[in-house]
Amino acid sequence: MIKKVHISTPFCHCSLRKLEAEKIRRYFVLNGYELVDSPEFSDYHLLVSCAVTRANIDNHIKYIEDINRDNPELIVMGCLPGTNPEELRHVFSGKALVTKDISDIDKLFPDFRIKYNEVPEV
Repeated sequence: MIKKVHISTPFCHCSLRKLEAEKIRRYFVLNGYELVDSPEFSDYHLLVSCAVTRANIDNHIKYIEDINRDNPELIVMGCLPGTNPEELRHVFSGKALVTKDISDIDKLFPDFRIKYNEVPEV
């Protein structure tokens, strides 16, 4: 059975996070996952966050509160876990990856044969 992943970048206007999200998409596709348009149809929901403004932070926190009740496993990535870890912990106790440690995604998916650093840059 093919596993499915939803990768979202809501409230993100940062070109670096969008490029990162695209590389993550490639990482999952190269490892046999199907990309889906909705978290409700996925096994994993990866949220790539941007915390450049207070509005972005607040929007992401609200988004996480709203979706944290859904079925797929949520993984919060990007700037938010690094810049606002306390705020994030108040609403989310799951897996999180800081931008500078993005290649640690391999630790979350140890069975992947293609490692994150082997995926070509976008």
